[in-house]
Amino acid sequence: MDILVIDITNRCFLACSNCTRDIVHQKSTREMTPDVFRTALASLRDWWQPGRVIGLIGGEPTLNKHFAEICRIFRDEFHPGPLQHGREPIGDFNAFAHQRLFDRTNGKGLWTSFGPKFNDYYELIMETFSHWNANDHSQGGLHQTSLVDAREMCAALGIPWEHWPHWRDRCWLQNSWSGAITPDGKAYFCERAGQLDQLYNGGRLGWDVAAEPQWWRRTPEQFGEQLSLCEMCSLALPGPGQVDALDRDIIGQAHEQRLLQIGSPAVKGGRYEKFDAARHIQQRRITTKDSYIAPSGIRAATDNAHVRPRHLTAIVTCVGRSQHLEQTLAHNSSLVQRLQVVTHPADRETIELVRSCPTAELVLSDSCFADGHAFNKGRMINAALAQLDKPDWILLTDADVFLPPTLPHFWRTHSLNPGVPYGVARHDSSNPAVAEYFQPNGYFQLFHPRASAIAHRWPAVQSEEFCSAGSVDSWFMQQFPPEKRVRIGELAAVHIAHSSQMGQLWNGPPSGGRWRQFGVLTTDGMQTIEPLPEVAGRKYKVRMVDTLFGLPWEGTLTRDQPLPLELVQSTGDGLLWLGRPIGRHHIHCAYWVE
Repeated sequence: MDILVIDITNRCFLACSNCTRDIVHQKSTREMTPDVFRTALASLRDWWQPGRVIGLIGGEPTLNKHFAEICRIFRDEFHPGPLQHGREPIGDFNAFAHQRLFDRTNGKGLWTSFGPKFNDYYELIMETFSHWNANDHSQGGLHQTSLVDAREMCAALGIPWEHWPHWRDRCWLQNSWSGAITPDGKAYFCERAGQLDQLYNGGRLGWDVAAEPQWWRRTPEQFGEQLSLCEMCSLALPGPGQVDALDRDIIGQAHEQRLLQIGSPAVKGGRYEKFDAARHIQQRRITTKDSYIAPSGIRAATDNAHVRPRHLTAIVTCVGRSQHLEQTLAHNSSLVQRLQVVTHPADRETIELVRSCPTAELVLSDSCFADGHAFNKGRMINAALAQLDKPDWILLTDADVFLPPTLPHFWRTHSLNPGVPYGVARHDSSNPAVAEYFQPNGYFQLFHPRASAIAHRWPAVQSEEFCSAGSVDSWFMQQFPPEKRVRIGELAAVHIAHSSQMGQLWNGPPSGGRWRQFGVLTTDGMQTIEPLPEVAGRKYKVRMVDTLFGLPWEGTLTRDQPLPLELVQSTGDGLLWLGRPIGRHHIHCAYWVE
C-alpha cells in the first residue's frame, strides 16, 4: 500500500458516482479541524517514504472551511517548501492534471473534482500538492458500486458465501489503494470501511490516531471488528459500475433500508437505482487505481470554468492624457469584460471621452493631487479598485498602450495562477521591431486580488508613498517573490511613442501639486527626469522612497550635497537604504517646488 488518505471533508460518505451528491443530510457533514489534521499527519510520518503519498480526500476536500490552513500546515510542516509548478499560463489543463497524477515528489496528494472552490485555492494547491488524483466527472467515467452488501452481491454472482474471505483478502481497494483517517481522527485499514463506519455507526470502530499513532502497523489479524465492515461493501467482488455524471448510485436492498433509516435525501427522493442482478450484469475487475476514468482519459474538461480565470477588469489611470486615451480606449475596451478609466473631476476632456464610449466606465477621484503630490498614481488606482465588487483578475495599463489583440483568445484558453503577476513584452509604435521587457511593469500588470502576496492589503494594494506616476509599478512588482513574476510569451502590447525622455509625463499635468519627482537613484547614480532649478546654495526640501519596502524619508539638502551615509550608501550587493539592504532596486526622488 503506497497511499494513505486523510478525509478532511466527509460531505458525501458513500458517493460512488458524483462527489457532491446528497447520500446523507448536510447536517451530518463532518469537517476535520487543523488540530486534528496535525495529529493525523503526525501519525503518518514514520509510514511515509519516497514514492508514497498522503492524500487529502473528502468528497471534495476544498469544501472544508479550514482547507487553506490545512494546506499551509501540510506544506510547511511535512517536507516543507512550496512547489514551483503551475505558475506559467496553462493552455491544456487536462494534460497538466495528467502530469500531476504521476508526480509524487513531495508525497502530498489532492483528490479533487475541480469544483467551484478549486480556483479560490489555486495558488495554494499548486504550491502544496505534487500529486493530484483528479476527475471532474465530465466524461462519464465509471465508479464501481459499493452500496451492495457482499452477501447480496455474492448471491447475484453465484459465488458461495464460504468463498467470500478469498475475495475479501484480495480486495483491490484495501491492498493497492489506501488506509484512511476520518475527519474526527479515527483510522481505518480501508477508506471505504471508514466511510461505512462513520455513516452507520458514528465511527465506533475507528482507531484513535492520537492514542495509537502507529495504527498503520496493524496486520490483518489485528483489524478486529473493522473487518466486519467489509461485509457491507461489494468493491472486492466483480460488480457493476455507474457513470459518475449521472449522480445516481446503484444501491442494494440492505443499504436501501439503512439509508432510509438515517434519512438519506437521495434514497427518500428516489434518486438512485435499486440493485437488480438481472439488469446490472456488468462484472468489472479493477486492474489499475484510476480505472474509473472514462476511455477519453479526460480529467479536466476544456469547458470546466472552475480551472479558468472568470472575469477580467482593466483599469486605466488618465489625467491630462486624453489625446492618447482617444486612440486606445475603443480598442482596449473591446478586449476585456470591463474597463474602468479613473480620472480627476477637473479633466473634462477625459470625462467626455469615457462617457462617449459605451464599453468603458468612469471613476472620479481627486486623490492624485492630495498632500501636494504632482500626480499620485497609486492613490488613483486604489480609488478605482475600491469600486470593484467581488473582483476577479485585474489588469493595470496606461492610456498610451494598446493591449494585445489576441488577449481574449488567450483569456478563454489558459488557466492562470492567482498568486502570480503576469506581464508582457512592449513594442514602441515608432519601432515595432524593438521589444522592451523588464518585469510585469505598469503598462501591463495582470494580477489577482486573492494573491497571497497582496491579499492582506486589499483594496489599497498600491503604495501611496510615491508623489508621481513613476516607481509605483516597480514597488507593486516587488511585493511578489521574483520566482512568481511571469511573462506571457504569447502576448505583446504596443506603446504610443511620444517622448524619448524617461519619465517625461510621470509628474502629470502642470496643474499638479508641488511635490515633483526629479529623478531615480540607482546603483549607477542619479538618473534625472526633471532637472532641479540651478540656484547656488539653495536648500531643497526632498522626499525619497525606495521601491522595495516603500520607506519614505524627508529632509533638506542642497543641490550638490552628498547624500548622508545613514540615509543611503552603495554596497557590493546594491544599495543600503535607511539601514536596510534593497539590492538593485531604485529610490524615487522628489523635491518640493517653492
